[in-house]
Amino acid sequence: PNGVHDVAVFDINGDGWLDMVIGTCTGTEVWMNEAPIGLTISPSLTNPNQVPCTDTTIVQVSVEAFGGGILDQATVLLHTSADGAGFVQTPMTASGGQTYEGVLDGNTASSSIAWFVTASLTNGVTETSATSTLPVADTLTTDLNDFESGLADGWTVESDASLTAGAWELADPNGTTSGGVQSQPEDSASGALCWITGNGAVGGAAGSADIDGGPTHLISPNLNLAGTDAVISFNLWYANIETDPTQQDDFVVSVSNDGGVTWNTALVVGGALGTSGSWQNFQFSVSDILTPSVNTRVRFTATDAPNNSLAEAGIDDFAIEISGCNGTGVITFQRGDVNLDGSRDISDPVNVLQLLFNSSPVNCQDAADTNDDGSLDIADAVAALSFLFGGAVMPEPVNCGVDPTTDGLDCAAGCP
Repeated sequence: PNGVHDVAVFDINGDGWLDMVIGTCTGTEVWMNEAPIGLTISPSLTNPNQVPCTDTTIVQVSVEAFGGGILDQATVLLHTSADGAGFVQTPMTASGGQTYEGVLDGNTASSSIAWFVTASLTNGVTETSATSTLPVADTLTTDLNDFESGLADGWTVESDASLTAGAWELADPNGTTSGGVQSQPEDSASGALCWITGNGAVGGAAGSADIDGGPTHLISPNLNLAGTDAVISFNLWYANIETDPTQQDDFVVSVSNDGGVTWNTALVVGGALGTSGSWQNFQFSVSDILTPSVNTRVRFTATDAPNNSLAEAGIDDFAIEISGCNGTGVITFQRGDVNLDGSRDISDPVNVLQLLFNSSPVNCQDAADTNDDGSLDIADAVAALSFLFGGAVMPEPVNCGVDPTTDGLDCAAGCP
């Protein structure tokens, strides 16, 4: 009926849902809120992001009934699909509280395993979780170049003709500050050396050797990442001191799969990101940008155009993490480590000579191909000795990594 009524809203029966009592002119009405009945399935935030190649891993979900529903524990099922095949279901195991566990087995797939979970209440209400697809892979290696050798190792610098100062160089940085803000780092991210733009004199002014004009590019050698899902990471220093936010210059990371003929942008650092003058770690998956190839290259670009900012950049600890399965993926090795003991010493050229003149086998021909010319001959022993005693540069991979060139050589084993 029309008129002024008193209304009270509260949980009468303690089921967690609000009910309503209405006082009218003719009496009192009670409205009970019937709680919905159902269940939720929530994957654990700590679930793995890949399945080991020849082992198992555990995935967990939380299954919770609500609204008075009763979970039928026998219906909590893990559904898995290996390499896109049909789904197979297995019961999950209760592991305490509302948590259930299931097993993913890397031995059942060569590339990926997709999985989801279903569960039902005793009244037949069923819930299905979202499907997750995990790669089947082991982390085979992390090829790290911390640049402490002081050698370019195939890295090159290309600068626009407009650059008047601040080209990339490999050095022990001399720190500079401007208005209390660090412009050039005093130290590399780790160790002593790093690539830096325009390393000034000790005690020099902040703007004496910073980037003016440009751009200036730091370019990696060719990296053989064909058939891999490589993740590239690096420590970046980028300081861009500019009072006008619209005039800030960006730092651009690009990647190429044709040896540097064409480039695709992988990451742009600028504005509030990475301009505070500090070492920060960044990473990206090459396959998210383009198809990895034997001629993959990475380029770091810094600029100050127009020349009105105080801009400095640095790169350190360039790393390539490769995932796959031994036997189905790539073999990684260290150039010149012929006996695969993890170091380069006099025993390695001796192993090359034994291979050539005693037919003693080696487990990694690519590692024995010290000069990376695609053949095994006396020149490899000479190249190894030149590296050990003459300061010669070892072709990539200097650290544990994949072969950057395509040849007829192969490896049965790789990095220890």
